[in-house]
Amino acid sequence: MSLHGAGAVITTLDQFNFSTFGGDAAWLESGGTTYLVVGGASVDVEIFTFDGSTLTTTGITLSLVGATRAVAWLQSGGNDYLAVGAGDSLSGLLNIYIFDGLSLTLVDSIIFGAIQGEVHDVEWLTAANGSIFLAAAILVNGTDEISVYSFDGFSLTFLDGADYTQGGYGVGWLQAASPPKVLKLN
Repeated sequence: MSLHGAGAVITTLDQFNFSTFGGDAAWLESGGTTYLVVGGASVDVEIFTFDGSTLTTTGITLSLVGATRAVAWLQSGGNDYLAVGAGDSLSGLLNIYIFDGLSLTLVDSIIFGAIQGEVHDVEWLTAANGSIFLAAAILVNGTDEISVYSFDGFSLTFLDGADYTQGGYGVGWLQAASPPKVLKLN
């Protein structure tokens, strides 16, 4: 299948038909291999390799609570981390895994219980000073929240959050450019 418009051509190279997937997807380049992680409902998380034309399942899957709506990769300190946000009408979770190309190992987990807890989006930020942060758009007890965590390679630490009454379904960071240099003219 090809899509044409405004001079651009988009061609479908390969596809898997998952009627219950579609929560989120993210790419990772690591060790000369391209990975695609996909989150959805029946198989909550599945990782594929991509060789430029063909998707191949790695057999690495996770079954979590509810549907996986958010996935995001982080490369830091020679490690590949995967943040996974999932949930249903009863509870939600935010899990951090380390990925070695063969398996996912749980590093840390935050459970959002009570009436409703769904993680809608996650986004990593590596600051200029090397600090790592994770933002998450979360629905807890019927209230949309944006939460920010720090990550040290081992655990998430809650830093701050805010209620977001307009439906917080996405988060993103804007990393400021370095400050302008002041030139002193003599």
